[in-house]
Amino acid sequence: MKTFLFVFLASILVVNVASFLVHAQPSSSDLTQVHYVKKAYAFSPVPPNESLAGKTGEVNIHSFYKEEPAPMGIADYGIGPYGPYKTETTQLLGSVYVGYLSVTSLSGNPEVAFQLNGVLNYQYDGNVYALWVQNVVVYNTETHSATVADNVWNFTSPYANVTSLQGNGVLSTYGNQTFYSYTYTTTSLVPPFTFYLLLNVTENSAGQPVLYFWANLGSGWVNFDKVTILNAEGASNVYFLVDGDKYTGSGNMYDIELVMGGVGGTATLTSSYVFMNLEYWNGHNFQQILNAYNFGSDTAETVENALDLPYYLNPMTSTFQAGIEAGRGGLNSLWNFTFMGSLTVKAPIQSGYVLVYLTKYGYNSSYAEYAIPFTDYGAKFSLLEGDYAVLVYNQELQLVGEATVNLQGGVYEGTGVANFSVSLTSPVYITQDGVQEIPLEVNAYGPAEFSLSAPEGISYTYSTSGCFQGNGTEVVWVSMSSLSPGTYYVTLTATLFPGFSRSVQIPITVLPGLEAVTFNYSYVGAPLPSPPTVTLKFPNGTVINATMPFSIEVPSGTNYTIEESMTFQGVRWATPVSSGEIPTTPNGVYSFNFTYYKQDLVTFTFSVVGGGNYGEPEIEVESFGQIETVLPGTYWVDYGSPYSYPSELPYSTTSVRWEATDYQGIITSPGKVSVTYYLQYHVKVVGQGKVYALVNGENTTFTSGWYNAGTQVQIEQIPYYLGSGERLLVVGASPSMSFTVDSPMEVVLDQVTQYYLNVKSIFAVYALVNGTNTTLTSGWYNAGTNIKVENITYYLSPDTRFLLFNISPSQSFTVNSPITLSLDYLEQFLVNVTPSGLVYAKVNGKEEPFTSGWYNAGSNVTVYPFVQYNGTGEKVVIVSVSPSNSFEVDGPKSVHVNAVLQYYVYVNSPIPTYALVNGTNTTLTSGWYNAGTNIKVENITYYLSPDTRFLIVGIDPSQFTVKGPVKVNVYAERQFLLQLNVDFPVKALIDGVLGYVTSDSWFNENTTIQILNQTYYVNKEERVIITVASPLSVTMDKPVTLTVNYVKQYLVDINGNESWVNAGKTILLESNLPFYLLGRFVGTFNVSSGSKLVVNGPIHEVLRVEPNWLLVAGIAAVAVIGVGGLMGRRRRGESQ
Repeated sequence: MKTFLFVFLASILVVNVASFLVHAQPSSSDLTQVHYVKKAYAFSPVPPNESLAGKTGEVNIHSFYKEEPAPMGIADYGIGPYGPYKTETTQLLGSVYVGYLSVTSLSGNPEVAFQLNGVLNYQYDGNVYALWVQNVVVYNTETHSATVADNVWNFTSPYANVTSLQGNGVLSTYGNQTFYSYTYTTTSLVPPFTFYLLLNVTENSAGQPVLYFWANLGSGWVNFDKVTILNAEGASNVYFLVDGDKYTGSGNMYDIELVMGGVGGTATLTSSYVFMNLEYWNGHNFQQILNAYNFGSDTAETVENALDLPYYLNPMTSTFQAGIEAGRGGLNSLWNFTFMGSLTVKAPIQSGYVLVYLTKYGYNSSYAEYAIPFTDYGAKFSLLEGDYAVLVYNQELQLVGEATVNLQGGVYEGTGVANFSVSLTSPVYITQDGVQEIPLEVNAYGPAEFSLSAPEGISYTYSTSGCFQGNGTEVVWVSMSSLSPGTYYVTLTATLFPGFSRSVQIPITVLPGLEAVTFNYSYVGAPLPSPPTVTLKFPNGTVINATMPFSIEVPSGTNYTIEESMTFQGVRWATPVSSGEIPTTPNGVYSFNFTYYKQDLVTFTFSVVGGGNYGEPEIEVESFGQIETVLPGTYWVDYGSPYSYPSELPYSTTSVRWEATDYQGIITSPGKVSVTYYLQYHVKVVGQGKVYALVNGENTTFTSGWYNAGTQVQIEQIPYYLGSGERLLVVGASPSMSFTVDSPMEVVLDQVTQYYLNVKSIFAVYALVNGTNTTLTSGWYNAGTNIKVENITYYLSPDTRFLLFNISPSQSFTVNSPITLSLDYLEQFLVNVTPSGLVYAKVNGKEEPFTSGWYNAGSNVTVYPFVQYNGTGEKVVIVSVSPSNSFEVDGPKSVHVNAVLQYYVYVNSPIPTYALVNGTNTTLTSGWYNAGTNIKVENITYYLSPDTRFLIVGIDPSQFTVKGPVKVNVYAERQFLLQLNVDFPVKALIDGVLGYVTSDSWFNENTTIQILNQTYYVNKEERVIITVASPLSVTMDKPVTLTVNYVKQYLVDINGNESWVNAGKTILLESNLPFYLLGRFVGTFNVSSGSKLVVNGPIHEVLRVEPNWLLVAGIAAVAVIGVGGLMGRRRRGESQ
């Protein structure tokens, strides 16, 4: 509790100071430490959400953060339990209490940034701008250093840049975005400590928004930076804006926030005892926000492991603050309008101090030191629902008003204050055994309670409570019970809230006997036609009549009735008091004087021209000397009194009204009074300078104002001259240049600023005016007109002209001021040179190519007849110049130069080079060749010897016509002859690449050749096997002969069995057959088995097998003979 009370008292102290800084202009001493810039901080916003840019409708508070890490603290988004709302303010105040705090981060940075952030809104040149403003303290939780800094970013559109800001800081770049930053000072803050940040915005004499950055780190307030927005002169609607119904042009929130975030990354809370409070200036005082959330959304600096909950800032005043401790929490509402209420206190003084607290804490006169300052006759508070006492003090802390209020959650409540008192309005007299009403005047706001004490013999009744709104009455009825005449005292005590009471002692005088009464009358306006009569009714019922004036003694309790009025044809004399009871006085004497007023019966009416949804006027008239407000009708009003209709009818607005010009007068007779109202619409004229129009046919200056419905307006296109050479011209208007005023309207003038262009030239001038080709003459041109003067040469004849050589101030310019345009020309003559450009001449002492063309009148030209080297590789052989080699250009000329142009051809070749020069074959050497010579270089191999040569591999160029100096490059390779002793290709690595070499092959110098001992297949049945080569490896730096030893082989196929056999070898053809079979080989050779062949080529042989027929026949014969003998023996046996 002590901690919270300390924070509360400190908060009140800062409010006392800050309230007097609402419109303060910082002195030079405020800025003594701001001329050096330390480390520049970029407290960057969250990236813009382009899909939300400028979007209207209730914002989503979780558009940017849904959970930790997030900027944690306290924020107002303009979102409450009943939907979105808007707050406009010129000041933001934040307080931070740090009991202890430690953080970690991935980068190892132990810093946090406490940021007071708001969105500055302003309008300029028809556009709405939004700047994000940050007042920051960077706190190092290890070293306890605290650095004060500020940033300004542009929320007008996504990634918009900040420009034209003037302050102590600089414009810096973060990513692709330019922002304003300033670092003020660093100091030491060791916990526990409290510091305060304040932002306020005003406008300077030029109408430019000016931001003031304030900080109080415990040593008093310092205005450490003042930032002026230079490019918004004449800005309007300048304030910090909270709006829950739309996003900024960059898609960010219109919010205010006091939050804690990391520096250069997310900070993780390891321990924390931190409290924050956020207030805004409401025009009277600093007020706590009604709907608070525990996280911000516009900044990108975040913390995590932060449990952010609501705590009492001061239980006595039911105000809250955000408390942050280490722990996991959510992004939620801290408090809102559901259980909070808004209290507006109206004060009887322009400025002073006010304190609002819960009545249960009782009243104490020492509370004055806790009151907060206010201005402009009031203050506003955001409070938890409950019963509150309100105390208002003047500048000397003297109590000047009190009130008590029952504040409900979700309710906007208002109260005045009164210097609480109870007083007796008049002395109290009563007869013995009488009953008397005692009215008491109560001056109070809110409910009050009453208690009463009286002596014996006096009975009383009264209300024990009442609710008051300023002056009110408490009535006490008393009755006497056989009391002797004399004075008795009754005490009434009134209590406004606990501990705050007022008492009044009521003296009651008990009277005996009759009253001596005098009745008299007077008049206002004119004498009465006859004296009025009085009827007296005594307590015993007796009634008598008398004519005033008269005097009489009557008993107490006598009633009287007087003649109320006398009426004659719309005129009457009347009095407002017609009856009553004769009062009891201490001395028994009382006098009546009744006033009669002459009155006329008047009917008050009105008429309206133009119609519409208007209300009836409330008319002020006098009746019985009192001003009354009446509606149209018939009334008795005082003769000779003034009457007054309202100048405007009800339901008139800032754009539509019903206006009367003759609405006041004096009542002089009965009858009728009528006032005519005219329907009028407000016409807003948006433009510059004076504008003229025919208004209902009358020429007049057309300005913003009220115009009768049906007014005809025709805007005239009459220039308004701002100065010499500058004027404004109306070229159009929206909705139209001619219109009838039949509704509220905004007439937007389409005006152009024009400047006078004075053209000085001896010839007509042509130019591209805004891209259109036209004749340019002196006259008025719209501001911003782009003019490009065409550089046109004027020809007096085909060989005489005037050349435009100077345009002042420029050939191309934009009309943004009065301009004098001067054009200067130069006379020139055509000099025809043949051939043109062949030779050089001195023209006015300067050597240059002598070509056909235009030469300034008076130019001196000299051509020298000798060989001219016009540069490297070019020369001219001059023979003669006609008519002369030296002359003055005083008119058109024809000059003939007899000369030959030659170019040098340089031949770069390692060997003699041959070419066709103009078709003739010749050796091409370096030298001079006439222009136009055709040369074709021939590609001819040059042999130094039969085994050494140069091979041309490139010619650049190979064929050309001499049109300038030429270098002919001939590229040739030296080659040597390689000879082999074999007639077949030999496989080898040539410069490391696999290939073949053959006899009589040419190779480039230094080619390396390595012979591979590999088999070479002549075809699929013949091959050569290299056995040895000498040399095996060679570098071609001279002619070379290689010797290769090899063996030739042929493919031999015997019955499908293939093998390679050296040439010249003898093979044996064999077969392993039974005795009764014979074999024979058929193929390349047809031979019998057992034959020998010499291999001199491929051989294919197949064994053919057949029976040995001779042997078979013999065996058959033997078999036949044997069978015949057996058959003979069988037959002989059968016959036996």
